Amino acid sequence: MTGPWIAAFMVLWLLVLALAFLQLGLLRRILPVLEAAERHGHGGRFGLGGLAPGTPLPDFEVETEAGDPVHTRDLRDRQAVWLLASPGCAPCEVLAAELREAGGAALGVPLVAVSDASDSGQTLGLPAEVTTLYQRAGVAGEALRTDATPHALAVDAQGVVVATSTPNTLADLRALARRLMELGDLPGGAARTATTPEPGGR
Repeated sequence: MTGPWIAAFMVLWLLVLALAFLQLGLLRRILPVLEAAERHGHGGRFGLGGLAPGTPLPDFEVETEAGDPVHTRDLRDRQAVWLLASPGCAPCEVLAAELREAGGAALGVPLVAVSDASDSGQTLGLPAEVTTLYQRAGVAGEALRTDATPHALAVDAQGVVVATSTPNTLADLRALARRLMELGDLPGGAARTATTPEPGGR
C-alpha cells in the first residue's frame, strides 16, 4: 500500500471517529426529549400541556416532608419559580445535581419544587434553600395541566403564571427567573406574559 493510500485510509478513519463523537453528543441532547415522549405515550392526559401564561396558579394541596398539608394559595404572595419534578426522571436528576452544586439561591428568586411522594423515601436531594413539597396521586400535575417532568412555571407576586418551560438544565430555570426579575413586583406586571422558548429553541 503506497503512502497516499495509507494517508487517505487514516483520514477516513479520523472522519468516522469524529462522526461517532458527534452522534453521541446528539443522542445525549435528545435523550430527555425521547424520555418525555415515552412517558406521554403511556396514558398521559395532558402531554407537555401546562398552564397558559396569564393563568392564575390554581390551588391544590401538597405536603411537607413531615406530611403536613400545604395549600398553594398560601404561597402565591411572592415571586417564585415552581418546578414539577420526579425522582428517577433523568432530566430532573440533572437539575437537582446542578442545584446542589450551585446552591439554593442560584436563581435569584425563590424556587418551589413539587416532587412525587415516595413510600420508599426516594427524593431528589434538593438543597435546603429550595422549598420542597410533595404531591400524591398526581394532584400537582393535574392542577398544572401537564404530564411532563420536569415542568417549570414563573409565578409573579399576584399568583399569576407569567412564563413556562420544560427545563433540562439550570440555565433554563434561570431564564424563567430572569423573566420574573424583568417584570419586577409591580401590580399588573402579570399582564406582560410570555412563554419561555423550550430548550434548543423548540
